[in-house]
Amino acid sequence: MKKLVRWETPFTDCEFPSVLVYTSFGESRKFLLNAVVSPNGLDRYPKYLIDFGEALAFANFEEACAPKRDFSYVESDKNWSSASEYLNSPWLESYGPMFSRKENPLRHFLIFGGDSNLEVVTPKVPTFESIENSRVLSPRFVI
Repeated sequence: MKKLVRWETPFTDCEFPSVLVYTSFGESRKFLLNAVVSPNGLDRYPKYLIDFGEALAFANFEEACAPKRDFSYVESDKNWSSASEYLNSPWLESYGPMFSRKENPLRHFLIFGGDSNLEVVTPKVPTFESIENSRVLSPRFVI
């Protein structure tokens, strides 16, 4: 069985946050992924903007119909969390030989939301920005 560990985020203890995803392209046509997580519902603040940076793979599933997965939490993480890291993910096994580097190992992050579940494989440690009020987000494209 594959193992998940708790991923510490500002919303890890929130039950089923709302998750929205948007993509863009950066320099060298790298695929960039961002998500907005609303722990208290779409119309409530704070919300959190997550910058995953370069995404090698991602999946965004409607949570009610997401495919069954073969993973569970490690013994030390008995409490459920909305944010996890998938340590021995088959996605990491697939992408790792080509893309993982000692200084930037690939990581597989999961967010279990109330409206969608998000999975992301990235060499970057995601960053978080708290959003306290309404604002416009614009994707970045270098063409």
